[in-house]
Amino acid sequence: MYPHTSLAYFNGSHEYGDVIFGKYLSEKYPAVNVMKEIWEILADVSGDNAAAALNTFLGNRSPATTLSDAFSEFSAKNAVMDYDEGANYGGYGVDDKIRYQEEITAYPVARQMAVKSYSNNLPDYLGANYLKFTNSGTAQQIQFSFNGETSFNGKAIVWSAAVVAVKAAGGYDVSELAINASGDGTLSVTGFGSGGTYDQIYFVCRVLSETGVTPAESSSTPYSSYPAGVSYSIAAVLGGVSVSPMSTRLDIGETVQFTATGGVAPYAWDTSDHGVGTIDAAGLFTAVQYGTCTVSVTDSQNEGGFSGTITVSASTTSGKPPEPRDLPVRCFIATAAYGSPLAKEVGVLCRFRDRYLLTNQPGRWFVRNYYRFSPPLAGFISHHPVFKTATRIMLLPLIVFARFLLYPGWLFKTLFAVSLPALVSGLWSLKTRVN
Repeated sequence: MYPHTSLAYFNGSHEYGDVIFGKYLSEKYPAVNVMKEIWEILADVSGDNAAAALNTFLGNRSPATTLSDAFSEFSAKNAVMDYDEGANYGGYGVDDKIRYQEEITAYPVARQMAVKSYSNNLPDYLGANYLKFTNSGTAQQIQFSFNGETSFNGKAIVWSAAVVAVKAAGGYDVSELAINASGDGTLSVTGFGSGGTYDQIYFVCRVLSETGVTPAESSSTPYSSYPAGVSYSIAAVLGGVSVSPMSTRLDIGETVQFTATGGVAPYAWDTSDHGVGTIDAAGLFTAVQYGTCTVSVTDSQNEGGFSGTITVSASTTSGKPPEPRDLPVRCFIATAAYGSPLAKEVGVLCRFRDRYLLTNQPGRWFVRNYYRFSPPLAGFISHHPVFKTATRIMLLPLIVFARFLLYPGWLFKTLFAVSLPALVSGLWSLKTRVN
């Protein structure tokens, strides 16, 4: 109904959106009674945390996934899914399936969606915004640039964004943007417009972290009962240089050749994150480290283009890269023990995994098997407070070891802080004896 409003927000009007998300989960996992299992998990966790219960439920699936991943997939499909009640809760056009912010028909275009502009209905935690793009002219490439606010009220904001390209002949394609730590992401789509593959595009951006946003206070605003959301900006331009392949997945050390069409040679290549991958003057990309990035190109006339998401991940035993959900962003057992994927201890273990395990063959073997066997154990731990405490105690040495490797200065500072009182006490005793 109001996709910008958080699925976790209760106000007496948005619960229809929660029902649709439940419908999506039930259709995705037809072999289980989704709502019953989530309620049973919720009954066993403290604080009535529905998000934690959903994370546990999704972590127990095979293959395991997360609430953030599930919501991202749901919000993309939501742009094109049909509902019996669509006439009452759809978009602003006769044929639209979703309530979007604006339909854009002229290019280039740039929009700044500023916080506190309540009529913009900006997204909150587990909320999304949609913008519709159409092109009545000759089909060509369209390039999107996105930037999202990275902090609000002292909280770090985690974004994801996707392009849902609707085919003129029926069906649709979904491409995810790679959003970096600065909240930036780019993506291009070819064949958009009259006579092309795609006749309309929905750009969807979502907030995957709690934001600290509070509801609007003024009752005079049209959306006073809804959170104000967090800010972002988006730009779109037609034309430019096309990059191929659009997206790909590599193991560390593998290479792929990129090519450019359109524009005027020579071309200059670059990547959005040199720590993840590098690209030479001829367009040869080399995977360096686990993560995601995009490839950009500029021609001699300063016209540019960019790829979709380039994913570098650990290989499977078959030699093929895994699906994204095979390498979740969180540690299941630590998340179950500490109650949240945002716990600082979970973050330390995830960084240790990325830096010291996914960069070598034995470590990748361990991670693959960990994500294969740990979800059932994590589900058991999350249901039993005694085992949560025991697991935290058992994880403590590993967390200390991980912190030492990640932040060598941390151990020195800790030892200094612990030994300082003893040193002061010893000096005071010596002074007393001398006197």
